[in-house]
Amino acid sequence: MANLKSSAAKGFEEILTKDPLRVEAYHGLVMAYSDSESKLSELEVRINVAIEKCKKEDKRKEFRDFMLLIAQIKVIEGNPVEAIRVYQELVKDEPRDFRPYLCQGLIYTLMKKKDEAEKQFEQFRRLVPENHPYKEYFDANVLDTNKLFAKNR
Repeated sequence: MANLKSSAAKGFEEILTKDPLRVEAYHGLVMAYSDSESKLSELEVRINVAIEKCKKEDKRKEFRDFMLLIAQIKVIEGNPVEAIRVYQELVKDEPRDFRPYLCQGLIYTLMKKKDEAEKQFEQFRRLVPENHPYKEYFDANVLDTNKLFAKNR
């Protein structure tokens, strides 16, 4: 497994040498480094540099994608409260983006905060496009938060 992660990380790093703002490559590195606190911390610094570059170059979509990735790192680090803070900033900046609502709903579900999770999922349902893959997955797998909470009791 370690060799596979190392090989994947090398591939993602190669992508970043050609395209330093490729969010998907950073996401792959987050997954590859998720069990290494030091590597994840170093990667977070690099992502913050990319965020600053996106701000300077007015790359709004990439900026938001990187911020979502920062929130994901916070969850991996065991800091869901900080992740929620990042998601709330994203909502404040662009309330029509459904992704932060979905992510907050999932975090609140894990925190066993059913009412707050349901509020976030409801907002997600209102905003997600009808044929979006997230909606299809969500509907098929996690739509009923009552079932999620029933399993966690």
